Amino acid sequence: MTQGYEVPEGEQTRLDNDLLWEIDSMDELQESKELIPPYFDLGQNFASFSIFISNTAKKRGFSGKENDTAALAAFIHNAVIKTGGNLSKATIKNWLTKSGPDGNGRTNVYQLCFALELDVPQTFELFMKAYFERPFDFHRIEECIYWYCIKNHLPYCHALEMIQSVQNSSHEDDAPVIDATNQIAEQVKQFDDEALLIHFLSTHQSSFEVNNKTGREKTEKLIDECKELANQLQAEKKAIINSADDLDTAHKLIDSDEKLLAEIYGFHARSEEYKGYGFAFPDRVKRNFPQFSQLQKIRSGNGLTYDIVRKALILFGFYRFFATIRLESDGDIEGDVFDEFKDEMNGILDECGYASLYVRTPYDWMFLHCATTASPLEELQTFTNDFWQEK
Repeated sequence: MTQGYEVPEGEQTRLDNDLLWEIDSMDELQESKELIPPYFDLGQNFASFSIFISNTAKKRGFSGKENDTAALAAFIHNAVIKTGGNLSKATIKNWLTKSGPDGNGRTNVYQLCFALELDVPQTFELFMKAYFERPFDFHRIEECIYWYCIKNHLPYCHALEMIQSVQNSSHEDDAPVIDATNQIAEQVKQFDDEALLIHFLSTHQSSFEVNNKTGREKTEKLIDECKELANQLQAEKKAIINSADDLDTAHKLIDSDEKLLAEIYGFHARSEEYKGYGFAFPDRVKRNFPQFSQLQKIRSGNGLTYDIVRKALILFGFYRFFATIRLESDGDIEGDVFDEFKDEMNGILDECGYASLYVRTPYDWMFLHCATTASPLEELQTFTNDFWQEK
């Protein structure tokens, strides 16, 4: 059974999917600013969050003016307090006017869901379309409880009581560990009785101590496959160079994660030449953009987050797909392989319990755009080189 983290497609999403095919290259992006989706502009990548919250608040009785952020924040704050939350008015206002919630703010986002009386599909939509995170991580006890309470229209304060009951439980945790998030989700969704759910969570607490395991294992496998492909491409380049009697360029073995990143991005980010440089992407793209430090966390298993693993899966899934095609062809991509790439990538993400590719997510958009071009690997290098700038 899969998680089914696929984003429902609305009118704006359909328009943005169509827009992908109107842009041929990064050069055209730079020449035609009107073609750049606003969510990839530095100051606009959180607009959908504030719009989603504003529209939902209106359905819940907010009658203030469209641009009265203070009144909207006050309305939401009152709703948060009524349901037992502790989200501050200042935090809500900051989300609406500036940066939006960061990747560590999941609990706060759930407080909004309870305050705005969202049901499960609406919570799903908020997380996927506005917060750009998967909803209901069933490998977390508290999120299993959030799902149960939102499904049954119970307030946030009731969810806190249930979490406390699990923490205070005297039941012995002697059940076999369940590694797969999908399996936990399947079992949790069977419970209609609160006491039975609390008993299940209490006796399976060890199953909730491991997260992102499937995603981590899949990413490591992809990294190793990409090294093999990168070396094959290097060998192919060397053969072409040798046939042209230019022997000055030696074949470089790609035998480390760091060298693989350099091959994919087109530059060695940790070299002395680029000391003081960094990516100038919008925050949602830049945060946890796959670099050596993120790969170290994946290899060690320490400090892993959903965002780190999902972004790495997309990067290496993208490279594996198009490097394989490159080796099977003589140059540019021939024929339309976009749907094939998207299906394969979404299959990987779904297998690991992560959200499918979504064109209105800035990071995903970049790879989807590259996949529409004749030379996807080179187009990605154009992006990484153009946004790699001195701080």
